[in-house]
Amino acid sequence: MLLLWASFSVLAVTSRYFAVACMTTFPIFGSAEASELRLMPAGDSITYGCGNNCTPYCGDCGGSYRLGLFQALTACKLNFTFVGRVLAGPPEMIRNCEGHNGIRLVEAAAQATAWLEASQPDVLLLMLGTN
Repeated sequence: MLLLWASFSVLAVTSRYFAVACMTTFPIFGSAEASELRLMPAGDSITYGCGNNCTPYCGDCGGSYRLGLFQALTACKLNFTFVGRVLAGPPEMIRNCEGHNGIRLVEAAAQATAWLEASQPDVLLLMLGTN
């Protein structure tokens, strides 16, 4: 598994930016013919999707940075999927993630092995501790 640390809070979440990033910054994606790359978005309520038109307790979320990333990688015609046991976000995207509202760093550290074993990602995208 490749561990990719990224802070999406400093990136402009637009399809154009991610399309450029996937072609130049993240060469791990390879071509559209490559085997499916398993990405695990993991972290707190930002990963879950809070902040994008959510109802109270984040029951109906816009997908946060995951939606822009999904759109950009799809536009790049890359063979990928999001993995995780939590389903959150709008139906037009792959909704799987390990986004947990209110999770603290020590709690995430205690659960990380179970997340990884359950979903077997190739890449871990971690957004945690920014709020």
